[in-house]
Amino acid sequence: MEILQNSEINKFIKGLGTTRFSYHFTEEFIEFTEKVLKKNYLLFYCKTSDAIMPVSCYTVKTFRLLQIIFPPVTLSGERLSSSDEKIFLNDFITLVKKEKAGIRVIQSFSYCVFNAVPDDSAFCPFGTYVINLENSTEDEIFSRMHPKHRNVIRNAAKEGVEIKWGIETLKDFYALYRSTMERASMYCEPIEYFQAMTTYLKNMILCGTVYWQGKSQGAVLIPYTDYGAFYLYGASAAKVEITGSMNLLHWEAIRLLKTKGVKRYDFAGTRLSNVSGTKLEGIQKFKMRFGGTLTEGSLWKMDLEPMACRIFDTLLRINRIIKGGEKYEDIIDEERRKITLPVIHTP
Repeated sequence: MEILQNSEINKFIKGLGTTRFSYHFTEEFIEFTEKVLKKNYLLFYCKTSDAIMPVSCYTVKTFRLLQIIFPPVTLSGERLSSSDEKIFLNDFITLVKKEKAGIRVIQSFSYCVFNAVPDDSAFCPFGTYVINLENSTEDEIFSRMHPKHRNVIRNAAKEGVEIKWGIETLKDFYALYRSTMERASMYCEPIEYFQAMTTYLKNMILCGTVYWQGKSQGAVLIPYTDYGAFYLYGASAAKVEITGSMNLLHWEAIRLLKTKGVKRYDFAGTRLSNVSGTKLEGIQKFKMRFGGTLTEGSLWKMDLEPMACRIFDTLLRINRIIKGGEKYEDIIDEERRKITLPVIHTP
């Protein structure tokens, strides 16, 4: 295995034929990662499996952290088998330790669901719902939805809600997104983040908002390539006046993406544990009822330099106490706590 960087990556990416890959393997996303997110984009290549895996690297003070951007795929754009993915990830860990590339591999994003995990990593079961757009007709996709989803979609269409697509709806999207994040007491990206994303990924972003009598009801921002679309950002009004507005918005996004030749619609993550009675219950039920296939796998993370990680976590904890912030747990920590497995680090 080897680490490709800078000009090597650009040369490699150009030769791939990126329509076979997710947007995470495009020159535009690399530029967005490095210029906007201020992270180094690394590409790990294994000749044995003929597979690649993108990883971002960034520094907090003097501590370097790694985050896998997308699971390893072959040069034909296919996911590895569980056994081959485990070998790839173990080789990846061996290499980053040898090169001292970082002190920790942090949890990947929720759309990055692995078929396997490396030895001695901390992990939790995780999944995602995916709708096959390539091998299904619109009627077939619609028929697989839960009856309640179909009914409210018909209701919203009957009531005459209006959907607008395009970057010109970004301000309305952001107003809803900010409101949604504030209601959930979650971190809200600044509008400049989305402006940059739509600038760099302008031909790979679907941005849409649904309106009722001129008032925005819900919005989505979905990066995509032919490989697939990822529902990364969604938002809704505090009071949605027409039931089914968001359902219809997703349905029309699915229809539009299918006409563009996109092969799958990924709802970008779902917990496999019992979420009954939590704020996640409604969100996961909403995703599930679109009738996609549940792909099950894992999220994982690993400390590469335990002593450095302990120092790093201590400094984060002190900083949190000084600033009065709340204790942070990632998805892996939360899920492991549910099944009484050790929580690895919670600064």
